[in-house]
Amino acid sequence: MFCRDKKKKHYFLPGGHVEFGEFTESALLRELKEEVSLEVIDTKLIGIAENKYFQGSKYQQEINFVYYVQCDKLKTESKEGHIEFHLFDRQRFEKEDIRPKDLKKALSKWEKDKEFFHITTID
Repeated sequence: MFCRDKKKKHYFLPGGHVEFGEFTESALLRELKEEVSLEVIDTKLIGIAENKYFQGSKYQQEINFVYYVQCDKLKTESKEGHIEFHLFDRQRFEKEDIRPKDLKKALSKWEKDKEFFHITTID
C-alpha cells in the first residue's frame, strides 16, 4: 500500500512519527489504524532506508523502518483529508513515481530475494 499527499503527484510508504518511548512497529500499527483503519495481523521488518530530501527551502532527513504487513482486510479509504491510499499491482508499481527512488528499487529487489536491506542517500 502506498499513500499520496493530494497536493502532490508522487507516492510514498504510509507511516508517521514515532512517539517518545514507542517502538517503531507499535508506531506503524498506531499510524495505520489512525490513518486508514487497518487491523494488522502480522509484521516483519524488511529494511531500513535513510533518506534526505529538499522541502521548502532546506534539506530534511528521515529514517524509514520498512515493514512487510499482513492485514485481515485491506482498506484504502483515508481517515485524513490530505492523503489518499492506493494498492498497486506489480505493473503499476513499476510505472508510478514512488519516493524515495532508492527505496522503490530496494522494495522491488526485496520482492524477488526477500533479503533485508539498508539503503541511504545520506552522504
